[in-house]
Amino acid sequence: MDKAEWYKHLFNRIDVAIENLYFFEAAFIAYGIIEDRLTSMLRQLELDEKYGVGKKINAIVKEKSTALEAAFGLKGWDGGKYTSLGLLGEVLKWGELYRNPLQHILGDPRHYHATFGGFHIQNTKDLAVEGRLVARNLSSAVMRFKKMS
Repeated sequence: MDKAEWYKHLFNRIDVAIENLYFFEAAFIAYGIIEDRLTSMLRQLELDEKYGVGKKINAIVKEKSTALEAAFGLKGWDGGKYTSLGLLGEVLKWGELYRNPLQHILGDPRHYHATFGGFHIQNTKDLAVEGRLVARNLSSAVMRFKKMS
């Protein structure tokens, strides 16, 4: 199976997981795709590999490139990095709004109450649905960048 077939399978698996209310599964797959696509960008740009989405994005936005600007919507080069992160900013926003808060609340039973239909379900659904969109958009942008390079 080549990479394109694999990603088609993974995105289908996200869709099926969301349809069946397996929101953590969908979000986990989406996060894996996001990490992989960012790692691929680091390799494409011949940058050292980093751990964590934020560190990967920080390294990418320090590379001035018209192809990066076109593929990801980066703007506002200040001489050291882009100040408007476009699609990469959306990836960070997903983490800040959905992934980080839910991931951190899971460790504290005083704050995390997994009751069906309550806070748990809505937040994990938002995490999964928004993660699917971010992962798809990021995958498309990486492919655009690779075609331009």
